[in-house]
Amino acid sequence: VNRTLGDCANVCGKLLDAALSDARPGVQAWATLHGLSDHALKVQNKQGDDESTIQAIARNQVDSLQDKDGWEEVCLDFVEQGLSQEANLYRDNGGVFSHIEHGVDTSEYADTCGGSMAVFRFS
Repeated sequence: VNRTLGDCANVCGKLLDAALSDARPGVQAWATLHGLSDHALKVQNKQGDDESTIQAIARNQVDSLQDKDGWEEVCLDFVEQGLSQEANLYRDNGGVFSHIEHGVDTSEYADTCGGSMAVFRFS
């Protein structure tokens, strides 16, 4: 969202309303988690975790299940703390958090979230 137009809720709220009025029940919305990688590094610094592991996760280069579980926790924490404007928009408009998808954000900002996105369902 172009910041000069306003925040995500103001700019995208009406678009979301229109999309939901046309959508069938069970539609999904995928929220970007831009800023997640920086959040993960902050968590890592507070907990004293291995920086190379967090950086590998942030670059979407996860090899072990343990690393994936840790990344999942950081993703959930990011969403639950309300740090994703898109996730907040979906939740505030009746979306129910479903799960995290990894390696799916291929936008120019994918490196800011390790490619992760939060999925919300609308009924």
